[in-house]
Amino acid sequence: MDAEAVTAKRTAVLWLLVALVFAGFNAVYWPVRHHQRMTDPENYLAHAQALYAAGRADAALTRLHAGVDQFRPSCAEPYALLAAWQRAGGQTLEAQLRETQARLFEAGAAPDADAATALIHDAVARDLDARPIAAIAVETQRYLLEPATRLCAALGAPEAAVIMTAAERLALLRIADAALALDGMIGGTGLGSPTDILVQSMGGVGGRAHIFLRGRDYGGPPRGMYLALIDPQSGQVTQAGVFDLWESEEEAGRMLRFMRNAPNGIIGAFAVADDASVYLTPELEAEMLAFGLERRTVIRRAPAFFGLRHAFAAIGVKGAARGAALQAWSPEGGSDCPAKPATCGVIRPAREPAR
Repeated sequence: MDAEAVTAKRTAVLWLLVALVFAGFNAVYWPVRHHQRMTDPENYLAHAQALYAAGRADAALTRLHAGVDQFRPSCAEPYALLAAWQRAGGQTLEAQLRETQARLFEAGAAPDADAATALIHDAVARDLDARPIAAIAVETQRYLLEPATRLCAALGAPEAAVIMTAAERLALLRIADAALALDGMIGGTGLGSPTDILVQSMGGVGGRAHIFLRGRDYGGPPRGMYLALIDPQSGQVTQAGVFDLWESEEEAGRMLRFMRNAPNGIIGAFAVADDASVYLTPELEAEMLAFGLERRTVIRRAPAFFGLRHAFAAIGVKGAARGAALQAWSPEGGSDCPAKPATCGVIRPAREPAR
């Protein structure tokens, strides 16, 4: 065999080895990569559908439920699918709530404001039929319009809340977020609120924050984290501040001192305007945990309170167990799901008039 033939044979063998290595790499890499992509927390919908198609209905339901709870989407598909699977599993009451949420979030994809308004009003009527709301304090009624209007505007129907009753506005906010306690209790903290508190956050450029109680709004439009400390006996705000955690570490330090100086048992109401994520340091997160808050969403596969330009609202108690607080959050929004406000509140049952 001449030298050229030997060289050609060696080259062919080399290329064959390269091809085998490449094929082996692809045989291992792509299944692993597909698994990683499917199990990424943000791909909960596609992963749940794949599990269901594979005959793993229970695993699919668990995956979808966890994803909806972690990411609080503002588009209808995840809720509608979750409702269908819950009904198939005999979870009728749970399915009714998810169907109502799907109906509400269909408004965000409606062709015009009239269609969106009709969907919103239908969702509210369904919710009140299933879960009636008792009398609401007059003072609380006065500050329900603005948060309800902001939610309707995010769903493409800015005038939908104008003609609603106070109960309808409260039901609307309740459908959109599961962080409204109508029994007067601050989540699982064991503390009953001495006053009605309603907190709303809007992330993204131009977003603002509301902290309504005792006839006043302690929020505002400037960017940052708003925090009001509330006396657990009198219901009066003892201190309030806004901290621009986009701006600097100095602002983070100022908020850290504010929270560390707060006494145990004090109620804290939190609301983000625009953004408060850039300088949300580990030390600040530890202080938020001390108020009974928890990292309930996921950002880049890691547990988090919220991400860049997320809406975030919470009501907690300093010294409460981790996860006991009321919390609501919402991402900035994407091509399919509009950004929506995050609303959190504790409303006390109205007292019967003395006889």
